[in-house]
Amino acid sequence: MNATLQEEMIISDALSKEYHSLFKIDVKTSKISLYRTDGIGMDSSTLKALMLNNDYEQVLSQYIDAFVVPEDQKRIKILSKLNVLLEKVPDIGLYKLGYRRQMKGIISYYEMNVVKTINKDGDITFILGLRDID
Repeated sequence: MNATLQEEMIISDALSKEYHSLFKIDVKTSKISLYRTDGIGMDSSTLKALMLNNDYEQVLSQYIDAFVVPEDQKRIKILSKLNVLLEKVPDIGLYKLGYRRQMKGIISYYEMNVVKTINKDGDITFILGLRDID
C-alpha cells in the first residue's frame, strides 16, 4: 500500500468518528467518491442519486440545491469550489464551512470540513466531511 493511500486511510478513519459522511476529492481529475456514510446525514437513495455523476462541483452543487437553506446557498457554493479549496485548505488543519441544512422540514446547523493530503509527486487529495453541529 503506498504512503499516500495509508495517509488518506488514517485521516478518514480518524474523521469517521465525527462525521456523518466522508468523501474523497481527487484534485487532478475533479472526481469525488464516497469513503463512508452512516445514513444519518443523508439516506442512501438520495446519496446514490447525487453520486451518479462523480464530478465534485456538480455533486456539490446538487447537494447544496437539495439541502442547504436558500440564504446560505450562494456563499457555500462559492467557498466550496475546487479552486477556492486549493487556495484556502491549509497543509495542516481544517478548512471549515458552516451552513444551515434543511432535511424533511427540519433545519440543522452543519459543517463541511476539508483536509488536504499531498503525495510525494505533489498531487493533492482532499477529504471532505459533513457533520451536524447542533
